Amino acid sequence: MSNDADFIIEREFQSSPALLWKAWTTPALFARWYGPGAKTILHEFGLTSGDIWLIEMQWGEQSHFQKMTVKDIEQNTYLAWDHSSSCDAMGQPVVNPQMPDWPPLMLTELELKAQNDSCTLSLSQTLINATPAQAQCFAQAKDGMHKGWNSGFAAIDAILTELKAAGR
Repeated sequence: MSNDADFIIEREFQSSPALLWKAWTTPALFARWYGPGAKTILHEFGLTSGDIWLIEMQWGEQSHFQKMTVKDIEQNTYLAWDHSSSCDAMGQPVVNPQMPDWPPLMLTELELKAQNDSCTLSLSQTLINATPAQAQCFAQAKDGMHKGWNSGFAAIDAILTELKAAGR
């Protein structure tokens, strides 16, 4: 259940859940939309409970790593993971150098629901064991988080158009 500290975003896509799922779970497609404005490199990317996604985003000479640990997965409908949005190249948590009070861990849940000829995506992020300063930093970043996710979703729209045109 969500509370005011959660980040929640919903978006409708003109796609089936299966095609949208493909954009989320195919490494080459995921790397195209995740981290808009950055080169995204997937060092690990597994799709069973307990698997790790180790993601590197590069901006010029700078790199930023994130680690996601898959908790639950139901193909085409649901994916949950523990999200460490600042870690080193080995996946060990580190303090975010741009935002020292950024929360080190959150539960992220993705749900896809078919609706006629479209699919509604719901994504939520819930802080895990955050300090008051971390919760405040997270709350203050929500507008930017909406912008970031929506930029990624726009890239997903382009990917879905390509996949539909290719008959995939």
